[in-house]
Amino acid sequence: MKIKRTWIIPGISLVMVLTTVVSADRIMQNFNRDWSFAKGDFDVASVIQPDYAAGWEVVQLPHDWAISGPFDPKENGWAGKLPWRGVGWYRKSFTLDAADKNRRVFLDFDGVMAFPKVYVNGQLAGQWDYGYMSFRVDATPFVKFGQANIVAVCADTRKHGTRWYPGAGIYRKVTLTLCDPVHVAHWGVYITTPEITDSQATVRIQTTLENHLDKETIGTLETAILDPDGKPVASIQTETTVASGATPVLAQTLKFADPQRWDIASPKLYTAKSTLKVADKVVDTVTTPFGLRTFEFKADDGFHLNGRRVQLYGVCLHHD
Repeated sequence: MKIKRTWIIPGISLVMVLTTVVSADRIMQNFNRDWSFAKGDFDVASVIQPDYAAGWEVVQLPHDWAISGPFDPKENGWAGKLPWRGVGWYRKSFTLDAADKNRRVFLDFDGVMAFPKVYVNGQLAGQWDYGYMSFRVDATPFVKFGQANIVAVCADTRKHGTRWYPGAGIYRKVTLTLCDPVHVAHWGVYITTPEITDSQATVRIQTTLENHLDKETIGTLETAILDPDGKPVASIQTETTVASGATPVLAQTLKFADPQRWDIASPKLYTAKSTLKVADKVVDTVTTPFGLRTFEFKADDGFHLNGRRVQLYGVCLHHD
């Protein structure tokens, strides 16, 4: 599931971390299908009847209410002459398995334009300013297990300013995530490479944990690094006590020989596999692909990747 790239620059070493991919220990459900949409400033946040939006347009995400027009030749051209200003509402019904009643429930939005407010079963569960950043909503206090739930999202672009076409609505994907009360935090694996040589690589991994239980928990974080062929090259285990409501960060350093570098012609990726155990039971597993490489900018001839000069080419391209 590739959503974005994160560039982390420790000194002259660079690690490219792709979107974290998670295992079956947590449930990640594609939440993009069968939304109902209507444009207008309605007071429907507290409406929880499943059939309320029966007359609304059925849409699939990503969705942009303005991209299909109507095109207005009288409008300025900086925003595509499209009707992106306004308010739009999205609604979706979903049911959670009663067997998951002890899990945390999160809604992960990759992008909503703009100033979204997210309601779950008629209650405001979360909101986000602006429109270009992804965000997470903890829906746990508001959902019902074994019953139908209603999520409603209001997107309001009236206060948004722009110099290009910004889009309008839930223009990126949404994921429903369920996980154990004690788990690796959202985007909780941060990887840097303090040292990369031809003979050895040093990898530093900082992992953030969350404990949503009402008591402290003793957990064990096992981290293994797999090479591009999936073979383990290093591992480490750390035990920690996680207080109720705490989000501790565990720092682990691993070293291994003969690293294979990420490069333009051979984009080889390693994988950090983070396994969290409580009472010897696996409660969460997260895998994070990353690349090993060094870079530097020199005053006389520009960018160098893995010790050699590389010519950079680029454009000013706004999001699509």
